[in-house]
Amino acid sequence: MSRTSNAMLLTGAFIIAVTVMVTRPPDRAPAADGEAGNWNSEYEQTVERVLDEHQDRAKGRQAYSEATREASAGSYMKAIAHFQLAMLWDRNNMTYRLGMIDAYRKAGFTEQAWDQVRRALDIARNNPDAIAVFKDLWREMGSRGAYDFGRYSSEVRESLGDPDHDEVMTGDFLWTYGFKQIRFEDDMVTDVTDLRGSDR
Repeated sequence: MSRTSNAMLLTGAFIIAVTVMVTRPPDRAPAADGEAGNWNSEYEQTVERVLDEHQDRAKGRQAYSEATREASAGSYMKAIAHFQLAMLWDRNNMTYRLGMIDAYRKAGFTEQAWDQVRRALDIARNNPDAIAVFKDLWREMGSRGAYDFGRYSSEVRESLGDPDHDEVMTGDFLWTYGFKQIRFEDDMVTDVTDLRGSDR
């Protein structure tokens, strides 16, 4: 990020801080003097929390900018580190997480990418970009036989990790990964279902 961009971010944060600090709390007639003190204290804590959130997001954007710059240069390990830093400041930001997943894949770390895309679906299950990446990785691991019919559950777990959800039924059990469900009978894969109604 350029010095000009950094200056603009800092200026924006400063303006927000000044605006919030000089804004008077909403009028409210307290029932007693003690309640007035509690109200003012609660308001000050709210202001501090809002300012902290704005500062955290600014730091996240700066780390994300560094991450995309490193990724564009092909320095995927450095990019991953910056993406992780960005998510420390804004952990539910899907743009940051999807960027890190892409860096993991380009660096050859499919297992880490798979783990992160499942976390992404936990945060935003209907996010179309996360769904697309999940499907792509599912097909990629399927081409390696990760959930072939007849595979034992221990082999599936080794390839796909622990399931997001498991359900024991009479004579068999189900494992769910994202929106894919694998059925086991006699501890072997007998069926794979897409819970969204798509193809295997």
